[in-house]
Amino acid sequence: MIRAKQIAVGSPNMDLDGLIAARILVAGERYDRGATSVAEYEAEKAEIISNVTSQAAARGNNQAIADAATQQAYAASKPVSCTRIANTVSCY
Repeated sequence: MIRAKQIAVGSPNMDLDGLIAARILVAGERYDRGATSVAEYEAEKAEIISNVTSQAAARGNNQAIADAATQQAYAASKPVSCTRIANTVSCY
């Protein structure tokens, strides 16, 4: 159900949501086998969420950088007209 909603709205981090779920499932299975304590499980879960959140933020930053470069290239391609009035020059 959640995945269908993500697809419908075009969630850009849909794969990361699945990654969180899969990694937490693996951590939970280790806990269920008795290989980790509750505290270790909670710490691992927090680390998983933190790492994936950082990946999502990095994607957003990369997109912002790409958008800025596109806007800069567009602005550089436009002609510039400057007008001098006394000691002031205004460019458009």
